[in-house]
Amino acid sequence: MIYSILSWFNKHKFIALVTIVLLIWIWGVVGLLIFEARSPDGNPELRTFRSCWWAIFVQLLSGVEEYNPHTVGGRICVLVVLLGGIIVGAVFTAVLASGLVERALRGERVRAKGTYRKLEGHVLIAGWHAGADQIIRELHSPVLSGKRPIVIVTEHADDLPITDRRAYQDIWAVPGVATDSAVLREADVQSAYAAIVLPNRTDDPSADAGSILKALAIRHENAALHICAQVLSTDNVAHFQDSPVDEIVATGDVAAKLLAQAVLTPGITDVYRRLLSATEDSNEVYRVGVDDALAEVVVGKTFCDLRRMLDGSEAILLGIETRRNDGACCTTVNPKLDARMSPEEKAAGHVSRDQYAIKKSDRFLVISYGPEDLRNNLLSKS
Repeated sequence: MIYSILSWFNKHKFIALVTIVLLIWIWGVVGLLIFEARSPDGNPELRTFRSCWWAIFVQLLSGVEEYNPHTVGGRICVLVVLLGGIIVGAVFTAVLASGLVERALRGERVRAKGTYRKLEGHVLIAGWHAGADQIIRELHSPVLSGKRPIVIVTEHADDLPITDRRAYQDIWAVPGVATDSAVLREADVQSAYAAIVLPNRTDDPSADAGSILKALAIRHENAALHICAQVLSTDNVAHFQDSPVDEIVATGDVAAKLLAQAVLTPGITDVYRRLLSATEDSNEVYRVGVDDALAEVVVGKTFCDLRRMLDGSEAILLGIETRRNDGACCTTVNPKLDARMSPEEKAAGHVSRDQYAIKKSDRFLVISYGPEDLRNNLLSKS
């Protein structure tokens, strides 16, 4: 019991100091009431609880003579209060100084979210490793507008360094394991925009098993949330395909293909890096839906028609995402002419660039400087 109390006070030093000050104050008031109010030699100004309470305050700050105790016991009480105040003040200064020194030595850390703060439309990151810092920088890139808050759930929530103040704005940490429902609810998973599941370690492929458990726990709390997961081993991709994860990024598989492309086409990795990085001087790949205004311009037209409309603009139409008859999505990158398509490609749901009529439910893949470039250019040509 005593150990638990001491542990709690150690974690909440400032609350402990305030509590000690109040206890010393109350002890002094009670002492004055006992020695001054009941003694015929006591100070007549110290006869009530209110006057004694005020007397302790005055003694701590100024020491007005009319509130000085007349009895030996009362003077001892005031002396103890004054010594206690000096000690508590010294301890407070030491705690504050040690905190500032520790912060300077360790650097700034991500703030704890706290149960009082409620977030909506944020990105939930379940897990943490050294490479996650780059994810933060991309999600909060200076060129992006409408940056979403980020909540990181990890057992090391109190030790997440801030490597870039601008990128780490509006980022919160929740301590705990991302498989714990209570922890996920504290991270406001029910109102999150998307979730990124990361392995706790990148040097052990078995960490993928923990990522699957995290995804299952997240899906249990939010059935509609879009979940992306990093997979360390390509051998585990099949297991993730049977999990609630919506998008899988197999680190080893992507790295192997980039290395192969670097050999086949020297310098191509810089192109991929620019397409994947949100910077002011680079393009990114965006998926653009068709709203009512855009539908009036594009519905019924072909991929070739849109390419001609975009001729001379900064938006490059890369592909199209359509719905197959079974409701599944099918992405066609740089569609072929209808005459060059094989029966297998058509059966798989791929569309041609010269025959397929665009529908409102379709989505475009575009390379541009911003997500609105395609829409703005097409509307300006209508």
